[in-house]
Amino acid sequence: MFFPIEVSDISELISNSIKNLIIEGKLKPGDKLPSERILAEKFNVSRNTLREALGNLRLLGIIETKRNDGNFVSLNLEKVFIEMLKFMFLLKGTRKDVFIFRKSIEVEATIDSVKNFTDEDLLELSEKLEKFKNTPEKDYEEIAKLDMDFHFKLISKCENYLMFTLYKAIYALITEFLNDSVKIMDKKLLDQHHEEMFNYAKVKDIKQLKKSLENHLEVVQEFNFEIN
Repeated sequence: MFFPIEVSDISELISNSIKNLIIEGKLKPGDKLPSERILAEKFNVSRNTLREALGNLRLLGIIETKRNDGNFVSLNLEKVFIEMLKFMFLLKGTRKDVFIFRKSIEVEATIDSVKNFTDEDLLELSEKLEKFKNTPEKDYEEIAKLDMDFHFKLISKCENYLMFTLYKAIYALITEFLNDSVKIMDKKLLDQHHEEMFNYAKVKDIKQLKKSLENHLEVVQEFNFEIN
């Protein structure tokens, strides 16, 4: 699995080599890496260079070190990926960026998901709808949370792993932004939008569901752009 490195930027190449082994499934979450001595020999590099490469992977959250036990591939790589994306959104993005990005993936993710809905999924979506509708108009934090719970359920059966993971990365950010925007939005209009989307999902009318969701997201965007 491991082989000597003979190019210039040694530590980065070692890091990339280990990342590729994880991507290829040759190293799995929770797997213990060989000792530093063995890895240094396999890559034909010094221990210091190897430690630099492992340090880079550790900073990214790809590996973790257990005291007196060695280095391991992180158990929750997806969470690491999501946290990195959230950080990038917070570092460089704006509220407007997040909502435009949300719309760009949520519509297609919802269409892909609802096609796979079972009766149990529809029952769960119905329960989330009722909770949302029964939430007092002034309970803004709960409205924001339940709103996103409803939308997250809509995309929960999406088979496109990348879209689903990207959506999870911005889920918390959207919920936080909605805490502000729901204060100036018409709760009854949101109830109407959600009920309409549920009814289209129930009969799997994908064309009308797409239209309804696009309209809803445009309305939500407008309110959030005002705040931005």
